Amino acid sequence: MICQNLATPQSLNVNGRQFALVTDPHNARAKIYGITASDFSGSSRCLELLRTPPERSGFSKVTVYTRPGQEGVWQALGFRREAVIHGFFQDRCDAHLWACYTDPTRAVDPRAREHAQTLRQVSTGSTTPVAASLPPGHACDPAAPELAGELSGLLRATFCEYPSPLEPAYIRQCIETGSHHFRVIRDARGEIVAAASAEIDLEQRSAELTDCATRPDQRGRGLMGVLLSALEEDLRNAYGIQDVYTIARADEPGINRAFAKRAYQFTGCLVNNCRMPLGWESMNVWCRQLDKT
Repeated sequence: MICQNLATPQSLNVNGRQFALVTDPHNARAKIYGITASDFSGSSRCLELLRTPPERSGFSKVTVYTRPGQEGVWQALGFRREAVIHGFFQDRCDAHLWACYTDPTRAVDPRAREHAQTLRQVSTGSTTPVAASLPPGHACDPAAPELAGELSGLLRATFCEYPSPLEPAYIRQCIETGSHHFRVIRDARGEIVAAASAEIDLEQRSAELTDCATRPDQRGRGLMGVLLSALEEDLRNAYGIQDVYTIARADEPGINRAFAKRAYQFTGCLVNNCRMPLGWESMNVWCRQLDKT
């Protein structure tokens, strides 16, 4: 299994202003948060990110999370808008995700037609979440740090490659520090059969739903819908978070269907965004504003 955590947060100084820069060698990408197109185009360091060959920089994709506007400048720099995350910034302004590929081959999604077909199949068009209920004998609860080992086992069995660590120590740390809030479902024997988490950004007041995994013999029973519903309630009631999103594997109809049934809105596709079992995989962005549904 390959599941390295090599993403490195840095502070990017542009004309006296600080922006968050995250370099992620495992997924060969860099991300910048909050920067404007004018800031980017006026920074030699930013422009160097686009001019350095991938074999030297270690990444072939640069994504900026920026506020709406300056579309022409981003396009002139070679970026294309791939997705929108509703309410991402602290003032609940949307984040527009613009991507530039320093390796042109990575910009092409060879399965784009299949992904579009999947979206047509799973989209419900409804703004009302489909209610989900637990099968008899099952229970849904928040995960304590002591469950890190069991969570790691479920996630490792589900993903042979993952863009973030799956080691028990890392998962325990995420739970203890509050960076992730996990929910699990146990069967009648007390075994964890499904799990999902919310990666919480308290500064921006938003959360990404992630780490979605269901044991193969339990799939098709609506368990993920129960987990997502419970996480949404936790985020709303315990954290005061109203803006949630997910970045789901475009190759997996099941997980996209689960979010569509929860009335999430598809807002774009991040092309060849992560290393997953099939190599580069594109990721679908789904958003929901909890106070509007």
